[in-house]
Amino acid sequence: MDVAILGIAMSDFAPRPELPPSEVVYPVVKAALADAGISMDDLESIVSCSQDIYDGRTISSMGVNEVIGGYLRSESKVAGDGLLALMYGAARVASGEYDLTLVIAHCLESIGNPHAVTNGSFDPYVQRQLGIDSTVAAALQASAFYARGGLGPDDAAEVSARASAKAVANPRAFRSKAHTAADVAASPVVCGPLRELDGTPITDGAVALVLAGPNRTGDRPVWLRGIGTTTDTFWTDRDLTSVDALRGADARASKLAGLTAADCDVVESASRWAHEQLMHLPALGLDPHADVNPSGGQLGGCPVTVVGLARAAEAALLIREGATNALAHAPSGIANQQHAVAYLSKERR
Repeated sequence: MDVAILGIAMSDFAPRPELPPSEVVYPVVKAALADAGISMDDLESIVSCSQDIYDGRTISSMGVNEVIGGYLRSESKVAGDGLLALMYGAARVASGEYDLTLVIAHCLESIGNPHAVTNGSFDPYVQRQLGIDSTVAAALQASAFYARGGLGPDDAAEVSARASAKAVANPRAFRSKAHTAADVAASPVVCGPLRELDGTPITDGAVALVLAGPNRTGDRPVWLRGIGTTTDTFWTDRDLTSVDALRGADARASKLAGLTAADCDVVESASRWAHEQLMHLPALGLDPHADVNPSGGQLGGCPVTVVGLARAAEAALLIREGATNALAHAPSGIANQQHAVAYLSKERR
């Protein structure tokens, strides 16, 4: 793909309902540009990532447009996960139409009602009226997955416990205290079989990456070797235990990258609920109990929309610190309808 990541910046992830999106986003943009060694005047394009329903306004990118450098410049918004924004930004650079491109994602989960926000994703005539939301859909998925046999709530509790232990060591993660599998089992039921500590806390934050073509790579580029995405059918039209969309996304990214998950010494895989990791890792060819997410992952605290870009940013930082290859993955949509996978490397293909 000949696309390099030059600048990396992330906020810490914590509720900050007193701040408008622009004040969450600007420090991250400033830090990413400084990390890349460029100024805002050097940018040729911007790809932003946000969702109107979380920001509580139409065209949510307009709330941050000036602080991301979008005024009188090519700026385009992705209303989905941050890895999709990375894909779009990389396509812009790889096309040769633009070079230095900022990819920025933000989300403030704490300023809205999570039930009302996610209820809006469902069919307005029947399902929305039933009061279903993303948590109910995740609980139905977990029930179906556990009923299939092999893995259960105890396995998910171990996933959550490992994630919390790693999050404590990550200054950007929200969780500042590790919990045990027993703590997970004793935490309140949110929607059976899901318990409070099975999931990720409500947080706010932003992530930014600066991308460039091969002629301007700086002294420590991280190469985006391949990225892919697949969207499955609507949640009531598919087997909720299926992860075919993840397999498809990984196949596309792997072919471009010339890498597989087994080649990676870093895997950052997003899961809003612990049982999801047990489903996702085998689809990547890994053991469901594999040691992944050195950052603590989404379970350590990271808002939707931002989460995929955060996984790529965490992976890129570890490549700078000595890792060779990394995989970043994030799902989105009802019961993880859509998946995106990216392969990063210190080596250009």
